[in-house]
Amino acid sequence: MGRKSIQSECQVCGGQARKINYVTKSKGKTYHYTRFIHPDGTSHFFRRDVVTGSDNRLNSISNNSIADSLQEIVYKRMNGKEFGFKDIKSMLENVYGRPIGPTTIHRNIKKLLKLDLIYRRTEGGSYYYSRKTEDPSAQDMKVNTMSVAFDFTKEVPSVAVFAHVINSGLKVVTGMPMPLPVGVVDSPDQINLIAFDETGSIPLSKENIVYSFAGQTGLTITLNKPLHKMDEKNLFLNYSYKFDKGPIKLLISSNVDSLKIYCVVQRGTDAEVKKRMMDGFKVIDPMIVKRTGSESGMVTVSAVFEKVSRGDTIVISVGR
Repeated sequence: MGRKSIQSECQVCGGQARKINYVTKSKGKTYHYTRFIHPDGTSHFFRRDVVTGSDNRLNSISNNSIADSLQEIVYKRMNGKEFGFKDIKSMLENVYGRPIGPTTIHRNIKKLLKLDLIYRRTEGGSYYYSRKTEDPSAQDMKVNTMSVAFDFTKEVPSVAVFAHVINSGLKVVTGMPMPLPVGVVDSPDQINLIAFDETGSIPLSKENIVYSFAGQTGLTITLNKPLHKMDEKNLFLNYSYKFDKGPIKLLISSNVDSLKIYCVVQRGTDAEVKKRMMDGFKVIDPMIVKRTGSESGMVTVSAVFEKVSRGDTIVISVGR
């Protein structure tokens, strides 16, 4: 549920933006977050599960994970400042009111480094961390075409993803974010996920799984060969996943020029595909919808969307 937007300072990058507050629920938990919409169309999302009190200390809200709290510390306290490991440990322990082991903190700091959210500097054998603002070059990574095929004729549905990507910026690109259906996945092994590019298979580990607000699951594909300016690459992903009852939500992690969704179902079953805009309210029908039957009793529902933006959500409902 959203509230009326107001002009405010973005809590992610500090720029002026329209501010919209939301409350969502996922897997029995309540998530409070804010979307900041900048004049150039860029959106930053900020989780509000931890807030700053009058004494400027972070105070916890129930069911907040260590990873969530650490990310809030990055957004709230690291804007233009640098902190050592002991500082971060102290702030986290203030949140939870108990000691937190160094291994747990190191593991979660490592996730933030992989997400490219923080810098790490070494001085005299000690590490110091500071927050990164969003790198404009990340916007130069474009997906020309992406197709996502869901096969619902099996007991455990399978998903195949094809993407043609291009580096239209100056920075060498070594990794590519790819969307997974909303829902917590701790490791690629959980969904039997494999990935390939033209060079060969792409090794995956639990460190490739990344998270954001409201149960979003994402995947960082480390490319076998870095992409230089105007280099292109085809990526392929395949996995199976036991979906919960209800609509399937695929939160798009990159701008896509043309997105095609295919749903293979048994005859007598239908699939409906919609796009929900970043504001969470406006719903868009696909430009093209086709239903094609086969002699084997299967029906393929295909939907085409043009110019899908990072942060949009594809919602798929399957039923009789």
